[in-house]
Amino acid sequence: MPLPTPAAPSPAGRVESTPRQFFEQIMGRHLLHRVADALPPDVTVAFAITGPGGGDWQVARIGRNASVGPITPGPKDCTVRCADVVFMGIINGVVDARDAFLDGRLRLSGDIGLALRLQGILSNAA
Repeated sequence: MPLPTPAAPSPAGRVESTPRQFFEQIMGRHLLHRVADALPPDVTVAFAITGPGGGDWQVARIGRNASVGPITPGPKDCTVRCADVVFMGIINGVVDARDAFLDGRLRLSGDIGLALRLQGILSNAA
């Protein structure tokens, strides 16, 4: 199945897209070097995004390299769960991840420190 065409910037300068577009186009092409710098070696962070634009992805650092893709079998060091609108709000800088966590819209399990390491990369990433 072909990927959707990248979305155009909104009037506020944000890219209106889906979590899939973010992981496959933005994270996969432009942010992996930052992920490799942010995460310790040999960790995997899973993202379970619900809603019509949701899906399941993982970001992994194996040795010096980082990768992004669909969830694979095996343990995850941290899992991030939220709705697609919350995730894209965090990406676009209109939802504060801490507030979303505190009010239950963003749920974390496992090593929460890994999610904190990725927060600076994900916020305002689009």
